Amino acid sequence: MKKIILVFTAIVLLFTACEKSCLEKKPKNLKLIDWENYNDVYTVYWNYHQECPGKQEDENKEIMVYGWIKNGFMGWELVADRNSNPNGGNSHVILQAANQVPAIIDSSDLTKKCFIKGILGLCNFPTNNCCHVVPLIMITNINDIYFEK
Repeated sequence: MKKIILVFTAIVLLFTACEKSCLEKKPKNLKLIDWENYNDVYTVYWNYHQECPGKQEDENKEIMVYGWIKNGFMGWELVADRNSNPNGGNSHVILQAANQVPAIIDSSDLTKKCFIKGILGLCNFPTNNCCHVVPLIMITNINDIYFEK
């Protein structure tokens, strides 16, 4: 009987000691980042969506991404699908703009696909007992954003 209790206790301790990830599982067959061409938001999001801290080696690299601009809780976000809700889920990239870029975004047709070249950053978002990373693209040049015609 003591052996059964010891084994049961060991199993319970084993499962309670293992820290489970608070993130969703990454999709299978995820494409790698293409540093020479435009990447879709889905690929960028899932390559960097992880527990904190994020992949530091890719920060501050120039990256090209396309998607649709939406207003989210963090300001502008690039989403994977034109009908996506930026506040409610997966596949989004936060946008940070400098110079005259905000005026271009505000005066553009946001139903059109947007192509952006910028600097990759990683934002840590702590939430209930979890901290996850969301990619951020810093647009520094007005010529690095354009909309599909």
